[in-house]
Amino acid sequence: MILILALVYKTTGVEFELVTEDYYSQELAFQGKIDKQKMSRKRGHDIDVVLEQDGVALKFNNFSPDAETSGKVSFFRPSDSRLDREFDWEMNDKGMMYLDDENFRRGQYTFKLDGEMNGEPFYIEKPVFIP
Repeated sequence: MILILALVYKTTGVEFELVTEDYYSQELAFQGKIDKQKMSRKRGHDIDVVLEQDGVALKFNNFSPDAETSGKVSFFRPSDSRLDREFDWEMNDKGMMYLDDENFRRGQYTFKLDGEMNGEPFYIEKPVFIP
């Protein structure tokens, strides 16, 4: 009996955090993301997330220097929403974007790029571990 009471007491102190605050509205937009992911794969759009000594480099595969791009780059941290990071997507003339390591803490993130290139929407999502 004491063991059961101790377990109940211990579990009441556990902090549960929602993965996202507005999960319902994000669920409604989920099908749109799936459609954009399919179009991205079909067009050959992909991004390599490369961990470098001083940060993270994003390399867009299938990039032309004169492409018009817009969108958001997000690093979603499932275990702690305070560590989520979001940036405007801005590439240099080589199709690269660099992010300083001061923006990140060690752990598992989900990389998300939701954007447009030359008016064509796309969405890329992949897991990334920051050492």
